[in-house]
Amino acid sequence: MVVARRDVLEASFQELAAELKFRVETRPKHRRSGDGRPRNV
Repeated sequence: MVVARRDVLEASFQELAAELKFRVETRPKHRRSGDGRPRNV
């Protein structure tokens, strides 16, 4: 049961991460801050 739940959690996390990555990559890059490094690393 725990393993199955973890699998579901990981799958949804992968999906969420993929969507986030897609949004970040398709976002217009006109707001660059100085060196151009992402702030949330």
